Amino acid sequence: MDVRKLFLAAVAVSVGSGFVGCGDRNAVPPSRVDSGTRPDAGQDAGQDAGPPPTTPTVQTIDQVKKTANYKGFFEVDNVLVSEVIYAKPGKDGAFRADFWVQDPALEHNGLFVSKYYTDVDNAYLPKPGDKVDLVGWFNTVSNFAQQTGYRFVLEDAYAAFGDAGTTDGNLHVVVHSSGNARVPDVTTPAGFGNAESGAAHANSDYAGARVHIPGPLTITNLKPPALQNVNDPTKYYGFEVTGGILVNDYRTATGNWTDSGTPTSACDFRTGPFVATTFPNGISGVYDTYTATPCKDGGVDPYGCSKGNSKGHVPGVDAGYTYVLYPETCADLSTAN
Repeated sequence: MDVRKLFLAAVAVSVGSGFVGCGDRNAVPPSRVDSGTRPDAGQDAGQDAGPPPTTPTVQTIDQVKKTANYKGFFEVDNVLVSEVIYAKPGKDGAFRADFWVQDPALEHNGLFVSKYYTDVDNAYLPKPGDKVDLVGWFNTVSNFAQQTGYRFVLEDAYAAFGDAGTTDGNLHVVVHSSGNARVPDVTTPAGFGNAESGAAHANSDYAGARVHIPGPLTITNLKPPALQNVNDPTKYYGFEVTGGILVNDYRTATGNWTDSGTPTSACDFRTGPFVATTFPNGISGVYDTYTATPCKDGGVDPYGCSKGNSKGHVPGVDAGYTYVLYPETCADLSTAN
């Protein structure tokens, strides 16, 4: 299906209409900070690309990343949804969702996608294995966004430009098929993912891809400084395993929630005293950026800072971000032989 034709047709019927409100435009999922406004992405990428283009450039995920044309308008075809980190229903059947897609032809090439309620198809709820075409703007997530800051993302024009001069500025998703087997996890090489306590950008060429890190791996630290909650130092956002690999437990820790609203608490390795749990066959998940954004008001809720957030950094080291593993379910952290 030619997504560009759909996009240009949408432009023709939406001139002057702007975005249709569907809840708070600045509302963000738990993995991203709500600063009260969505910052102009010019401060994210450190450059001003001018007004948005009207015709997308067709490229692969690999080409989009290597071009590094921030705020560039791209079409990425025939990619598979690899993991969904967040999804929330809105009004009239619309969904907001943050998810990753992967190129089945170049498996270690993945990309984070941020879909807002009003993006097209607004009712689309991504599921692993969906085969889709995407049309949107390539950017980096705001440096002030909790956990996801600095990350490569495909998003709508509102997030990229503050909706500057756009007609149809929506991210477009066209679903070819659902229920496919997702791209196989990419088996990583020896020494993969050593974050060096958060100071390193290890194996950044795997960013956005679902990977499998072979075992055996053992938990070495349940309170790694790099994953400390900078607003509430008694809490941590994951743990460290053999080889300096940082593991974020957003989807697996007690008190966190799946897309359906069911608590996920079956594999919270940070409850109780330290146990050097071993994963004999290794662990899996999406490998992508991580940062921590302190509240300017000194509050302890990183997602409800009344005066917004300070720029993201990795606690304890001189780095804006590092790379961590994001397991999707407890199956990605199996302790079985």
